Amino acid sequence: FPSHDKTSDRTTFNVNNSSYEFFTFWRTLGTGGPDTLFSRETSRFYVRADAAGALGGFIRPSGFPTYSFESNLSANGTVTTNTWYHIVFTVDFNGSFIAYRNGVNVGSTNISAFGGAFINPNSNDAVLGSRYNGSGTPNTKMAGGMGLFRFYNRALTAQEVQQNYNAQKSRFTLS
Repeated sequence: FPSHDKTSDRTTFNVNNSSYEFFTFWRTLGTGGPDTLFSRETSRFYVRADAAGALGGFIRPSGFPTYSFESNLSANGTVTTNTWYHIVFTVDFNGSFIAYRNGVNVGSTNISAFGGAFINPNSNDAVLGSRYNGSGTPNTKMAGGMGLFRFYNRALTAQEVQQNYNAQKSRFTLS
C-alpha cells in the first residue's frame, strides 16, 4: 500500500459521521513530526501517532485560523515500532471522536458542540499516510506501512470495531 495517496474524490472522504479503519505498521515514529494516518486539512481533521507513539488527532471548524477552537483527541493507547496494530477512529458529530487500538476504546472527546456543518465537502485535500500541508503536497509522512484502510460513511459502534478486529487479526499476526 502506498505511504501516501492524495485523492480527488470529494464525496468519498466526507468527514461527517464516519470511521477510518487501519491495519498499520510503524517502522519508526515521529520522523519530522507526528506520523499522520489520515488528513483533511481544509476540513481541519487529522488522526496520527506522535513521536512517543501516542494516538490522537484533532477536529476544528473550517475557517478558523488558529488552534483555539479545535477539539483534541489524546488517546491512552500507544503504538511501538515493528508491530502491526488495528487502529480505528470514529467521528460522530452528535457525540464523540473516538480512538480504538486492537478493538479497544483508548480515548474519546466530545465534539457535539461543532455539529457536522463545518466540514467542507468540496475540499480536495484528503491524504492517506501523510498530513496535507496546504500547498498541494503532503508532509509529515508516516514512516511505516498500511496493510488495510477502510472508510465508512458512518461512525462504527464499539461492537463493530471489535468484530472487524477479530475478523482480520490473524492476517496481521495479532492476538
